Amino acid sequence: MKIYDIRVNYHMKANLLYLLTKDLNKKNVKVESIKYGENNSKILTLNLVSNKDKKITDLLKCLTSKYQDKFHFSLTKISFDERENKYFSKLNVGL
Repeated sequence: MKIYDIRVNYHMKANLLYLLTKDLNKKNVKVESIKYGENNSKILTLNLVSNKDKKITDLLKCLTSKYQDKFHFSLTKISFDERENKYFSKLNVGL
């Protein structure tokens, strides 16, 4: 059962990263890091970076409309770092 789960879910995560990367590039939002966790549910966390907060919100709108039946998206607050002059946020993707 474990081997089947790995074979099926590994492909799904790789495909999801491929799809998200295309949308991230379209909206010109960068990813600082990616984390995957399985506590009560499977969640992929992307730490996003952008030079404008609107790009991050536009990305979220795009993803929720495009994948609304497949994944659940949630975004923590968007914060501004004055030193780096960039916006940061965490995007959680429920699988």
